[in-house]
Amino acid sequence: MEEEGWLSRTGGIGEQSPRKVLRAYGGWPAQLETEKEKWGESLWQSLARWKRANALIWRFRIRSLVRNLLRRKAVERDLDAEVNGYTELLEEENVAQGMKPGDARRAARLSWVS
Repeated sequence: MEEEGWLSRTGGIGEQSPRKVLRAYGGWPAQLETEKEKWGESLWQSLARWKRANALIWRFRIRSLVRNLLRRKAVERDLDAEVNGYTELLEEENVAQGMKPGDARRAARLSWVS
């Protein structure tokens, strides 16, 4: 008898309350189709852009590798000139702050270590 009481309290089988009936699936609504197309196209555009950028990066890396291998002395000269120029700039800044020229040169060279 308890089961009958439980069924009567919950509405019982066959006595469902009126509810909204969902329509059958008919595909994506038109607005979602356009969004899907827009995002899909954007994704392909991003992928193509990434591939082009990646190809440029690899082309630059290969060109740099070949240059470093074939023109090693020129590359080392360029690097030495850049390091010496930066060291001289630091030395001048240290002298401008009141350091002695020898101490300024030493401090500039030690800045590369730390």
